[in-house]
Amino acid sequence: MVTSYAVKALLRGATLDPAYARVAASSAELVENELDYTELDDGTARITYSQNHPGTYYTLNAGALGARLLVDLYAYFGDDRHRRRARKLLDHIVDRQEPIGGWKYRDPPDASHLSMDTHHNGFILESLQYYRTVTADGRYDEAIDDAMTFHRETLFTADGAPNFDENDAYPRDIHAAAQGILVFSYAGEFTFARRIIEWTLENLFDGEERFYFRKTRYRTRRITLMRWCQAWMAYAISEYLVERTGVRETQAP
Repeated sequence: MVTSYAVKALLRGATLDPAYARVAASSAELVENELDYTELDDGTARITYSQNHPGTYYTLNAGALGARLLVDLYAYFGDDRHRRRARKLLDHIVDRQEPIGGWKYRDPPDASHLSMDTHHNGFILESLQYYRTVTADGRYDEAIDDAMTFHRETLFTADGAPNFDENDAYPRDIHAAAQGILVFSYAGEFTFARRIIEWTLENLFDGEERFYFRKTRYRTRRITLMRWCQAWMAYAISEYLVERTGVRETQAP
């Protein structure tokens, strides 16, 4: 859910111009009306992936990012309605966590060719981590612990290489590496996060300024995408440094 990242950026930029926060606040209406926020009989909730998303399946990481958006709004504005809705969305997703600790891409699983791929699982885990950090609510502690073990032992190798999913090592994707850096940094596991950074610099970096797209079993796809490669790695490394040092610049110049 692309809007989730726009909201995050707008709220961080609100120290420069309060108008950014007003724009971010309008995203709650998008979630409620355009993305069809719906509370279910079991007390959980769902949203659609986009306005054109069919109702025959549910994309789990999109629901998690929608919850992340609402947590961002709660953290900034203090409206408890956003927290409650985020919790209901995350409750629904946690209920679909596999025994191994990960999540299939869609519910039902056979609605996608993807299984428990690394970067989409990372989106879900990061959303749960963020909810816990902002709200100090430990309701997802067990789910987070299981997902962290799954990440550490199944979705990454001991030397920091990202696997594609729980079954396949390749292709090793730059986005999976970046999301792994974020997840382990937010967990305070800086040694492992640094290991992923070092693997990426050795295997998916040109040594000067460009990050590459993917490493297959036999070759490296040396194409560079501004969002998928460059932006995500810049963001991941900066967040690693912020989390490790505890220094975040939040004041307007």
